[in-house]
Amino acid sequence: MNELKQTMAGAKELEAVASSILAEAKRQGADQAAVSVGANKGFTVNARGGEVETIEYHQDKGIEIAVMCGKCNGAASISDMRPEAIRDAVAAACHIAKFTDPDPNAGLADKSELAFNYPNIEMNYPWNMTVEKAIELAVQCEQEALAIDKRIISAEAASISTVEAINLYAN
Repeated sequence: MNELKQTMAGAKELEAVASSILAEAKRQGADQAAVSVGANKGFTVNARGGEVETIEYHQDKGIEIAVMCGKCNGAASISDMRPEAIRDAVAAACHIAKFTDPDPNAGLADKSELAFNYPNIEMNYPWNMTVEKAIELAVQCEQEALAIDKRIISAEAASISTVEAINLYAN
């Protein structure tokens, strides 16, 4: 249950970031805007020759911003969620839009074509894997693969990865 609470808190944080980006785009003169915000974390363990070869921890946040000023498009990407970074990225996207050719087909779908009632699909299935258990499992996988046939004399590596990700799109 703790993982679900953390995921919900993360989703609320991303919703707040997306809302602030859309408000900033409007404040800076964009007629329309869309934002994709994502965050993930996890780790990867690689075993080779019955021993740990690498342990990598990953954690990432990213934001893709698209603005439409009239029929001209601009976009910017950032990973910094501080308000001043968001303000600068929106400004950059709006600045880029000033130099693009108008596209008569640019823009968001009409509101009547958007989905507002959709199912909330439970997709959070945390794998409570510790690094120690992942090492044990990766070494075991490699040993079992090598034991299948004596002609197999080595393995590139056996890997165990975990990732928890939240992605949000708003316009």
